[in-house]
Amino acid sequence: PTGYYVAVTVTTVGDEGRVTIDQLHDLRDDGWTVVNHPQAEKPLPDYPAYRQRALMKTTKRWLLRHGFEAGADTVIWPYGRADATTLSIGRRYYSLGLSAGDAPSALPLTDPLTVARIDGTAPERARRLIDLTARFRGLAVLVYHPVGTGADSSVSETALRETVAHAAAADLDTV
Repeated sequence: PTGYYVAVTVTTVGDEGRVTIDQLHDLRDDGWTVVNHPQAEKPLPDYPAYRQRALMKTTKRWLLRHGFEAGADTVIWPYGRADATTLSIGRRYYSLGLSAGDAPSALPLTDPLTVARIDGTAPERARRLIDLTARFRGLAVLVYHPVGTGADSSVSETALRETVAHAAAADLDTV
């Protein structure tokens, strides 16, 4: 998949103030890749294996059923956490997983299910990380929870658009 990722907590799609299925289709049609985010009240490692498997299976099936095949093999680990059990189960469903960490990373990836992601909600910090990533040819994955104008929004749509424009203008490959 190419472009930008948007992770979906399938249980909230269409809820008041949350993204709708039509908006997700618009994002997909604009080049965004809609990916899994099997969110629950706690990080996946806090649940038994059967519950983790059910959460992963449910979100992947939802994506496939709603026309988001391109991102169905990618997962954003809730709370940025995955343990050995989570990764073992996850290998059945995904080929790429994003977890917590720091960036930019110039180190080669050793496990595609444990790629680090960082909070990008401070626009100046996000732009600085993009610039460092371009300068050192590294890897940076920025995460935003949620985007919009509501009280629980971590970043405005305008700030996100500015960061995306900055990334598009940088001399780097954007995924």
